Amino acid sequence: MGEAVHPFPLTISQPSDYLYNARHTTSPKASSDGGINEMSSQYKNAHESPGHLLWQVTTMWQKEVRRVLDPLRLTPPQFVLLHGCLWLNERDTEGKGVTQVQLAHFANVDVNVTSQVLRALEKRGLILRSRHQTDTRANIITTTPEGTELANRGIQLVEEADRQFFDLVSDHKEEYMDIMRKLIKNKSE
Repeated sequence: MGEAVHPFPLTISQPSDYLYNARHTTSPKASSDGGINEMSSQYKNAHESPGHLLWQVTTMWQKEVRRVLDPLRLTPPQFVLLHGCLWLNERDTEGKGVTQVQLAHFANVDVNVTSQVLRALEKRGLILRSRHQTDTRANIITTTPEGTELANRGIQLVEEADRQFFDLVSDHKEEYMDIMRKLIKNKSE
């Protein structure tokens, strides 16, 4: 008797592949028309799914960013908002100040999450929140000297980690960046 043939080849290179394939290759299910669906995914293996690949790359990149920020005692969201605050304030040519809402939109972080993270940064003495001069509902966010120094140290570490992480595709950097910009622009409109 021949060996049992799986409905499609499993190519497992990481434990997450096994979990993905196990979730997406369950036993046949009844379809809405009474027929049988053989698989719960259109993909034969996880590495054909753009979403799965993006998830894998994002997870690996986030792990690397956490590793380089750990000595600074900053989480990635804390770093993104701390450095975003510094970056936006450096470019505030009108001198109006950067509001909490502007920072949240710039970093693409939920306004409530931004508020919680800024509270933690304020508690550590890395940022200051002050009332807006003309809009009493808004807070102006600035970095303290300690926050500025930490944001600058952090960006050096993160940019070096980025360079090393993406070095493998450096010959295609502009193409890769264009694809990411296109996805961001499309989903932001």
